[in-house]
Amino acid sequence: MRKHGAQIMLILLLTLVGATGLAFAQTEPAPPGPPGPPGPPGAPGAPGMPGQTTTVFGLDPTTAIIIGVVLVLVVIVAIVAVSRGGGSQTQRQT
Repeated sequence: MRKHGAQIMLILLLTLVGATGLAFAQTEPAPPGPPGPPGPPGAPGAPGMPGQTTTVFGLDPTTAIIIGVVLVLVVIVAIVAVSRGGGSQTQRQT
């Protein structure tokens, strides 16, 4: 019963996709109309000199992000190293 239902759904899906594909393929695009009237002027930009970029601690934002990621990785590696105990103990047999 389920197998027949799946086959019917597949046939219905393929039929719909084929019909809409043919309908889209046969339609011609309409020629463009005349341009509309110009819109209202936009809001003024933020104050400042043109071409001025923001900085983070005097660095370019991309450089600051890269330095931040490296620092986070160093902290993570340090935490993992401390948690593993790094030292070794030797026992003498007497």
